[in-house]
Amino acid sequence: MSAADETWTWATVASTDPLRVRLDGDDAPLLITPENLAGGLREGDRVWTQRYGRRLILHRAPTSRTAVLGMPGQTTESYYRLSRSVSGQDYWFDFQAGASREANLMVRHPEEGDMVVFRVGSNGQLRMSTYAPSGTTAATRPLPFAFAVGEVSMELLANGATDSVAVTYPSNRFTKVPLVFVNSQGTVPRRTFGASGNSTSGFTLRTANYSGGNSGAQTVHWLAVQLEV
Repeated sequence: MSAADETWTWATVASTDPLRVRLDGDDAPLLITPENLAGGLREGDRVWTQRYGRRLILHRAPTSRTAVLGMPGQTTESYYRLSRSVSGQDYWFDFQAGASREANLMVRHPEEGDMVVFRVGSNGQLRMSTYAPSGTTAATRPLPFAFAVGEVSMELLANGATDSVAVTYPSNRFTKVPLVFVNSQGTVPRRTFGASGNSTSGFTLRTANYSGGNSGAQTVHWLAVQLEV
């Protein structure tokens, strides 16, 4: 069968049980049940149809709710490209269904050949990869999966004394125990700070003063980072 026997046109879903569509320009729905590759449909949805011989195939449903690229069971890549010229240079912005259960956003500079790829895994992990014009990987950088920051006001502390404060992370922020960093603010700190009992829900901020003199009130900033899922 030649390409001349194949036509494409827009249609409107007239009913779903049985599935019937009305081609643009027709007054009544076609009295055949099409092959539906467009997913779930509702009456009134707009569909893009392929007529191939006696077959009528619904390929996708590009409505205001969704636009589908790629078919169920498809093993080859599908992607959507946006192009723009910036200062006389062309750039491509590709949204790709990756091969490793990832959604990829690729920024390409076709004239130079370099590329940056942001990869979002099905587990929520975000990675960034850069590629040289030769196509070889220049670097792969996993971005922090989750982080939290905060500050704690610590009261004055006499020489030889210790103190501690419980710090609670935002609810459901971390899936693994994060790394914790603390940093004190003050003109004469005179004391040390550290974190203990770290978990996915919080840690204990501890301080000690063995400087030989009393220490004034301190503000302590903390940063908790989970690098990977």
